[in-house]
Amino acid sequence: MRMKKICFVFFIAITLIGIYPLGIVQALNFADWSPIWFKVKVSETGKAGIVVSPLTPNGGEVVTNNEKTYTAYLNMGNYVDSSFSVNYCTFNGSVWERQEGLPMEVVGGEPERFLTLFNFNRRQSQNITEQYWVAIEVKGKEASNTVGEINSASFKHLGGIFLEEIGTPVITQRGIGSVKFTGSLIKGTEEVESTVPECCKIICPTN
Repeated sequence: MRMKKICFVFFIAITLIGIYPLGIVQALNFADWSPIWFKVKVSETGKAGIVVSPLTPNGGEVVTNNEKTYTAYLNMGNYVDSSFSVNYCTFNGSVWERQEGLPMEVVGGEPERFLTLFNFNRRQSQNITEQYWVAIEVKGKEASNTVGEINSASFKHLGGIFLEEIGTPVITQRGIGSVKFTGSLIKGTEEVESTVPECCKIICPTN
């Protein structure tokens, strides 16, 4: 009887030891994010003023420089050496413009939840350009029946700033402020095809 009890305890111990590592295995890899597309909502709150220059040595009045929420599209792209090579697409007032290979470095975390920094430029119109620096928290969940497939994901800003420059070729006005930057998953190939503008999926020729 005592021998049977010892064997039973030993069996349970071996079983638990076998199960425990399975419980801590990381299901997702960072590379699993590569095909993912996000629909991005961006808004700005800031101020702007006339540039101090020989033509305007005393500058000019500081004015409110807010921008209502606009939509952009972001594809995570290839993951190499702790950084994603992001494809980012914005509307410049007349056409959608796709920027390729923008670095998005993973600051820390794990594939299911990580922190990153994203720095990029945006041409708002022929006369206005902007540069952004945004700290982002990204979250995702793996599909229950498909290894490596992300079926739930989003990101939100943890803080962000922008610099706006107005004037071409001479910059006459600059603005600065904070930026809100959030993303929701575009789920599946069919939804990507129906939602993402064609010139965001490929680089379209410009006139």
